[in-house]
Amino acid sequence: MIAQRHHLAVYARLPDERAAAGSGAPDYASAAEAGHKPGGDPSSASSKAADSEGSTQRQVRILVVEDDHHIGRLVERILVRQGFAVVRVTDVESAWEVLEQPEAIDLLFTDVVLPGASSGAELAATLRARRPDLPIILTTGYDQSRIADHPGLLESVAFLPKPFTAAQVRDLVRLELGRG
Repeated sequence: MIAQRHHLAVYARLPDERAAAGSGAPDYASAAEAGHKPGGDPSSASSKAADSEGSTQRQVRILVVEDDHHIGRLVERILVRQGFAVVRVTDVESAWEVLEQPEAIDLLFTDVVLPGASSGAELAATLRARRPDLPIILTTGYDQSRIADHPGLLESVAFLPKPFTAAQVRDLVRLELGRG
C-alpha cells in the first residue's frame, strides 16, 4: 500500500507471509516503523533520544530544514530512531540561527524550496563555502533545475528526491556521515 502526500511516500509492509515469500513487494519501512505516532510531539522525540544516550559520548546532531510540518516531523522521527539528535526548523533564517550556536551540527538535511528570501540551495551553497567538510543532503519534490543557480553544488552534496522512504533517509544520512 502506498499513501502519498506532500511529496512524501509512506510504504507499508504486507501483513502476511506474502512479503516474506518474495511476492515482489518492496521491503520499505512504514511511518510507524520510523517512529511516527499520530499526535506525538516531535521535540520530545529528540529529547528522549538524547536522554537515552550516555553522557560521555556526544550525539551526532543533524539540522533538518523542512517547511512542510508532516515531512519535517517524519524525517526527524526517522533520524531520532537511528540515535541522532535532531534540530528541526522551517526556514533558512532559523537554520542560520541554529548554525551560529556553539553546538556543532554534523549534517544538514534541507529541502530546496523554502519560504522566505533564501532557498535551501542557497543555504547549502553558502554553508559549503564556510564548512566544506560538512555533509549536506538536499531534497525536493521538484526537478534539479531549482539548484541550477548554484553551479557545482550538486557535485558537492547528496541529493534525495521526494518522495523518499525511511530507509532511503537512514541509508543516505549514514553514508554521508561516513564520508567525513
